[in-house]
Amino acid sequence: MAPTRPTPSTLPSVLVFCLLASTAIAAPELFKPEKRSLSLFTIVNFPNEQCVTASDTTMRGTCFASSECSDKGGTADGNCASGFGVCCMFTIAECGGTVEQNCTYVTNPGYPSSYSISASTTCTYRVSYVSTDICQLRLDFDNFVIADPGAASGACATDTFVATGPTGRNPPTICGTNTNQHMYVETGTSSTQTTLVFTMDGTTSATRTYKVKISQIPCMVNYKAPRDCTQYFTGTTGVASSYNFGHMLQDQFFSTCVRTEQGNCAINWSQASITSPDPFALDSLHAIVAGSMAPTTCAISYIVIPVDSISPPIFCGGSLNNGGNAIAANAATSAGVLTSEMTPFKIETFAMAANMAATLTGYSVMYSQVPC
Repeated sequence: MAPTRPTPSTLPSVLVFCLLASTAIAAPELFKPEKRSLSLFTIVNFPNEQCVTASDTTMRGTCFASSECSDKGGTADGNCASGFGVCCMFTIAECGGTVEQNCTYVTNPGYPSSYSISASTTCTYRVSYVSTDICQLRLDFDNFVIADPGAASGACATDTFVATGPTGRNPPTICGTNTNQHMYVETGTSSTQTTLVFTMDGTTSATRTYKVKISQIPCMVNYKAPRDCTQYFTGTTGVASSYNFGHMLQDQFFSTCVRTEQGNCAINWSQASITSPDPFALDSLHAIVAGSMAPTTCAISYIVIPVDSISPPIFCGGSLNNGGNAIAANAATSAGVLTSEMTPFKIETFAMAANMAATLTGYSVMYSQVPC
């Protein structure tokens, strides 16, 4: 049967915009001597959209009039809107605080230096929404290094990061290294604040550094992630990884979604072309040996990829492959390519509250969308 052609996507290639309102300022007109009467000012409107800061091109701010930026407690860092606005940066560089503006960064005290603590420390950030029409938060982990999970178990026993939204559909607890990862939190137009909590054990000597960008996403915009997608990728190619890739974490239940781009009807999944860490290592509690049958269940950790010809579409073991039966195929030592025509394109990740030995690295997989 021919695949169903998806509705063409007209979404922007940049996923997250800081665009919720516009600014109007009065700008002086040029003097024209032939007129008897003249207006000294004209109204200039410009959107409060995302801008690139002058001091650091990896950082983003929001375009405001200079007076608005100051009134909101931001810092002007370059110009925008053809010079009528300033790129306004919002940063909380303390252990805890309240986020009141879109595109706000929270960092450890003293960032970019690491955070030195001598006692157990909890840094709680509360997010207040900029309007009643906010459905999601996107957290971009520009830098995220806290204590690794237990070497023998994969449990976040020392340090944790927990995002708790008002809907009850929360992302998993994570720890370790998650730099350049991201996470969505459902807010569901509730007025109840979302909390972001770093908990760190002062008895453990560990490097701790974090910088998290918090973007607020309105309900009706076309760049909002599908509901309950903890990770959301756009573009025809990309890489998706488990949190703390290199050592699988316990208690991980989340969805990774990929937007179907215009003119594409299928997606190819394959493990990343790296050798260290192992790009695919899940559920070592079963003996996965080349030429033997894998167990009938992947009881400890596995991923689910909807693939048309495979039932059940469960993958664990030491290689990501498609040999007609997902579980048996992963008894092989060679990796393969999974092709799915089922939309939405996604991976479901499951890891139980059980021993995740250090040999279980998790996964890093590449995707490539297939034209219709």
